[in-house]
Amino acid sequence: MFHSDPRTTHELLAERLSELLGTQHHHVTFGDRPSSALVTFSRHTFVVEAKDGSSAASVAAGLGRLASAPPDLIPLIAVPKMSRVGQHLCERAGVSWIDAAGRARIAGPSLPTVVAL
Repeated sequence: MFHSDPRTTHELLAERLSELLGTQHHHVTFGDRPSSALVTFSRHTFVVEAKDGSSAASVAAGLGRLASAPPDLIPLIAVPKMSRVGQHLCERAGVSWIDAAGRARIAGPSLPTVVAL
């Protein structure tokens, strides 16, 4: 799922989110940094922070960037391989996550929690 081109990575992440949420319509808006994007579905918009690394430090850095996300957006961190420690950090911060293998925990307001492990 992770690609050398950040735009391709975000498009692939959006496709996997579409599968998990059971919807086909999405739009990707790229942020001011290569690692950030907005992925919009009919009723939900995710602010995505994609990290090159999977360490706890990388996850924590991504969570730090997502901490200032507006409350109407669902924060989502994407990493190559989410560790148990990373999962715990995301859960504690109330942030959804997805990894390159397609494993994910997606949750948000008016969105049923989706877990794919």
